[in-house]
Formats: sequence, C-alpha cells, structure tokens
Amino acid sequence: MIKSPWPTCAKATNVADVVLDGTNCVMLSGESVVGAYQELAAKIMHRICINAGSSLDYGAIFKEMIRSTTLPMSPLESLASSTVRIANKAKLVAKYRPAIPILSVATNAEVIVEAAMKSATEKGLCQPSDAAVAFHNIEAAYVNKICIVK
Repeated sequence: MIKSPWPTCAKATNVADVVLDGTNCVMLSGESVVGAYQELAAKIMHRICINAGSSLDYGAIFKEMIRSTTLPMSPLESLASSTVRIANKAKLVAKYRPAIPILSVATNAEVIVEAAMKSATEKGLCQPSDAAVAFHNIEAAYVNKICIVK
C-alpha cells in the first residue's frame, strides 16, 4: 500500500496468515514511512488482524500451550499462564454481572496500570468501579492482581 490505497490479495493474505500462525505483532514498514496512504494502511491492517484473530479458538490454543509446556514451569511461565486463567475466570464475573467489563493490562509498572485504566475509562471501555486484572512486577516480584477502576 505504498502507492495504492488497497493491499494486494497477497499482502492481505500474508497478514492474515501470520495472525493465524500465532504471531504477537505485525508491522508496516514502507507503508508507514513513505507510503501515500499511511493511516489507511494501518486501519486496513488492523481490520485484517481483527478478522483473522476472530476465527481463532483461543481456549483451545491455551490448552495446547499448557499441554506442550515443559514441566516444571518456571515461576514466570507459571505466573503468565495463571494470568490467562485469571483473565478467563474473570469472564465468570460477566456471567453474573454483565454490566461490568473486564480490562486486562500486562505491564511492568504500577503507574502504567493506572494510566491504562484511566485511558480505558476515557475511551468508554470501562467505568469507575469496573474490575481490571493486572499482571506486573512490584520490586522483584511478578504479581497478578484484580484492581477496581477509579
């Protein structure tokens, strides 16, 4: 999309394929540096990622990751998988209190958790008194905690 407002089928398919293959990140290079349609390229890539990701069975992926992980898990690996379990269990809150969305934040600083909750509130994604699951470190320890949005 450096010179065209639309991606070629090959480019769109490549983006969808890497999402389906489990990538953690996609990147625009030329399109965002010298492209004539920088913002449109980012929006289209976002839409492709969302559509491809919506077809994934994240529960099955999580179970397979747990099954294939070498035991015993490292403390950090154990905490990371526990964070996913907590976030998944937090969906139970929605079962009983559907008006409360769950905001999951992964960070290494308490101030980022506060800023993320503030930003989510400003964007209308959550409201004061909603629950948030935070995974971050405090001093030398990694911590999972449930926070209440202020």
